[in-house]
Amino acid sequence: MERLKKFSLFQGLPDRDLSEIARDVIYNQYGRGEVIVSSADMGRNLNLLMEGSARLIAVGKSGREVVLESIGPGEIFGERTYRDECPTPIYPLAVADERCQVLTIPGESLKNYFERFPRLSYNLAQALTQKVVKMDQRLVEAEEDREKLHAIVSHKDREADLPHQSHTATRFFRNNEPRIRQLAEDGGPILITGESGVGKYQLGRLIFRNSPCLNRIFLFVNFYNPDTFRPEGDSAPLNAEEILFGRRGDGSAYPGLIELARQGTLLISGLERLTASAQQSLLDLMGENSPGESSGKQPARFPLRIITCSREDLKTLETQGLLIPGLARLFSDRSIAIPPLRERKKDLPALVDYYVAKLSAELGRPAPLVPEETLKVLLDHSWPGNEAELAEIIKRGLVLAQRDILQPEDIHLEFKRIEDKGKIDLLKSPWVYRALKNPSFPGVLQWAAAPFFFILTLFLLFGPSDPEKNIGSIYSWALGWPMLVIGSFLWARFWCTICPMGTTGALVKNIKSLDLPLPHLFKKYSYWFIMLMAITVIWLEMVTDMRHHPFRIGLLLVAILGGSVLFSVLFERQAWCSYLCGLGGMMGFFAKVSPLELRADRNVCLSRCTGHECYTGTGDGWGCPYFQLAPALDSNQHCKLCLTCLKNCPHRAVNLFLRPPGKELWELRQGSLVVSFFVMAMLGALACELVANSAVSAWVMEFTGLSRTAALTLVFTVFILAANAGLLAASWLSGLFSGDMTAGNYMLHGQAYLPLVLAAFLGYHVPYLLTLGGQLPEAVARYFHLEPFSRFGFSVAAPAIAALQKTILLAGFAWTAFIHFKQARGLSGSKAKVAGSMLSHVLYSGLLAAATLWALRVHFN
Repeated sequence: MERLKKFSLFQGLPDRDLSEIARDVIYNQYGRGEVIVSSADMGRNLNLLMEGSARLIAVGKSGREVVLESIGPGEIFGERTYRDECPTPIYPLAVADERCQVLTIPGESLKNYFERFPRLSYNLAQALTQKVVKMDQRLVEAEEDREKLHAIVSHKDREADLPHQSHTATRFFRNNEPRIRQLAEDGGPILITGESGVGKYQLGRLIFRNSPCLNRIFLFVNFYNPDTFRPEGDSAPLNAEEILFGRRGDGSAYPGLIELARQGTLLISGLERLTASAQQSLLDLMGENSPGESSGKQPARFPLRIITCSREDLKTLETQGLLIPGLARLFSDRSIAIPPLRERKKDLPALVDYYVAKLSAELGRPAPLVPEETLKVLLDHSWPGNEAELAEIIKRGLVLAQRDILQPEDIHLEFKRIEDKGKIDLLKSPWVYRALKNPSFPGVLQWAAAPFFFILTLFLLFGPSDPEKNIGSIYSWALGWPMLVIGSFLWARFWCTICPMGTTGALVKNIKSLDLPLPHLFKKYSYWFIMLMAITVIWLEMVTDMRHHPFRIGLLLVAILGGSVLFSVLFERQAWCSYLCGLGGMMGFFAKVSPLELRADRNVCLSRCTGHECYTGTGDGWGCPYFQLAPALDSNQHCKLCLTCLKNCPHRAVNLFLRPPGKELWELRQGSLVVSFFVMAMLGALACELVANSAVSAWVMEFTGLSRTAALTLVFTVFILAANAGLLAASWLSGLFSGDMTAGNYMLHGQAYLPLVLAAFLGYHVPYLLTLGGQLPEAVARYFHLEPFSRFGFSVAAPAIAALQKTILLAGFAWTAFIHFKQARGLSGSKAKVAGSMLSHVLYSGLLAAATLWALRVHFN
């Protein structure tokens, strides 16, 4: 009885009444976490907490626990003893927070006491009043917390992108500024239309920021995204009305965005995706009442602005029945149409500045300068993805940019889709994948080749001057040059990976390098530099009679090595190999014909990659030495198969394909003037070298009175120009049938001659491989006194070599003709157009093949 007197519920009751009640009271103790009253028993009895603390917990349909009340000493719980008469959907349970002492009065006894002891009923009413006051206080506190949360969210949202230049700098905004500001100030609904990615969201935010009212918070919902209809993950999907206006009933509640966006702005993207019922509810909210009121089923008891967006223009929405008539009338004078970016290129500079500043801040780095060259690249693009594409490309460029300038090569406008049809991915073989991912690859091959190269160079520089006795000279012409050409076909540019000159440059770079950015001039005119270097090598070989002077070969190798080392010390990555090396450039062009290619899965790169480790590198390794972004790679010319990207990529997006030889050539849809010119220049230069010691050069010397070097240079130039003049004529004739411009035809079909040019170089080097190659073992045996090596010598008859040359040239001609056919079929319509557009090129290819075969006979006879 003394325990009962401590509770206000029993204050004023006489001792005899308390004594009677005490006889029915049940005393219990509970440890921390124990259930005092289960949800099934809640409300059957009255419980009084003597010591400790407890909580009333309700479990919602989602399974989430909600604390309804915290209970302290002297408080009651479970007071709903008439629950059978007054059912409720919520039956909480009581759980002890610490060790508790609880008095329990059975419900049936309590009903009897209420009838007999009026004072007890009065005290219970007072206790319930206190609980109601306590609940009211909690509701007030919850509303205050909600207001504070609105203030915090609205402040952060409103200030989110103010530090960066806004869209007010664009010409589109300046031309439409009066109307945009008028709509922003009146607080009424707005419809913004335009293609996907044109900046409807950004304009909505601009209107929000320029509103004198309704600017507390900005919420956005995208009905183009299916996930919008499942805000709680795997739960049952909501419809558009429930998302906007909320859902009540069945013991659950989901707040609508309209309620959450009070005193602010709600941007609805995908207006045409809403049902007629949802559109009618919006019309009730926006059109027939002042902002914030509604006569419909879903009243909004607070001010609100609604901005809607659609990918279709207002007229299309009306004619296709995607918009109810009431909304169409409402938006007839309250809509803004944003043209696609391709129609407002003058906005690009301002947009580029905006996104560079904004995205640089997100990446935590200073905003780089955007030179005119980069801006020109961006202006030349058609922007099918509008501002969304622009933002993505600029962000990728900022990640790739290594300096404080956003260079044109940092801008990758599109990733060519790489088809794997007809290809075999070698990396699907586990042992191939493990071998190529091994850290020792390709280092073992590089450091095995480097000492051999230096020994060979020493022989060339300091060995016998007689080329037939200098083992360095014999090796260079017997294996070195032939294997470069053959290897560029079999394994693309892998020779560049194990090239001792590049390896030496990389070694020096690890010791000392300034890592300066390569001047943009070298990158912009890289093809021209490579072409000039490659043509110069062929010219030097011809005018210096290099095949008969080992020392001159050695000087050439030392000069190339010097360039590699110098550029490695001065500039970042392998700038020499990537942008200047003539030998590597020549191998890169031949690699286009190779059956081996490295490509990245662009879908994986676009969906999963954010770090671009293939380009930027990782903590343990450098990025691509050739400045390449793997998903942007679409040609063997720019990849030396070092597989750095394979080692760096965390998503296994890199593939190593076997493909039909030259497949990338017929996949071309636009060519390059420099590449096409270089292809024909190589063939013309080779033809000149083949006839350099014939009567042709002697006649030119006699006719012009020039020196041998000057005469050969003149013939060399004429041959290069003649080869290109023939291609130009063939392109003009082809364009008559295909309807192409001569220049475009020249740039596209010029690269199709690569198989024939490769065959011509093979035809030139194969005789040296089969003659000098057979003498190489004997030279090794003689020079190093290793007689057993002489047994490996061999010889091939001249007729067999001539037959092999014919076969190689015939194969090159056939493959070139096939690529002309594939290119013509890809760009032209009817069979007659295809035949007409390829005929002149096939005939010219045959003429070149016959002329090359004649030149080979002249040279080797």
